[in-house]
Amino acid sequence: MGHPEKRKRSLLSLFILSLCVLTLVGCGARGPKPDITAEFSSEPAPPKVGEQTILTAKLGGLENYDEVYVDIELKLEGQRTRELVKAKQGERAVYAAKQKFSKPGTYDVTVHVYTPQLHETVMKKITVE
Repeated sequence: MGHPEKRKRSLLSLFILSLCVLTLVGCGARGPKPDITAEFSSEPAPPKVGEQTILTAKLGGLENYDEVYVDIELKLEGQRTRELVKAKQGERAVYAAKQKFSKPGTYDVTVHVYTPQLHETVMKKITVE
């Protein structure tokens, strides 16, 4: 009776090992990583405290923009708090978000680009008057 149990354990071990290998292969890189670029701008330029500002990220380097999501992270230099603003797709590779700045100064801007395959960030700076 011990022999069938040993065989079941061996088959179970083989099955688990196969799943692990498939998982590792499935999570591997699928071709070269795209070189994502982002041209960042604001309207008005430069932004003014208390005024509605449109923040725009024009992306490049991707073949398909159907499943791309963009967040714009803002942090006033010297401060710890960060604000994350969701950008909406307008034209094919153009993403925009509305923002009102409450303080003047230089902001670190991080454009977060999410695709089904990766999360890429592009860093910029903007000065608010």
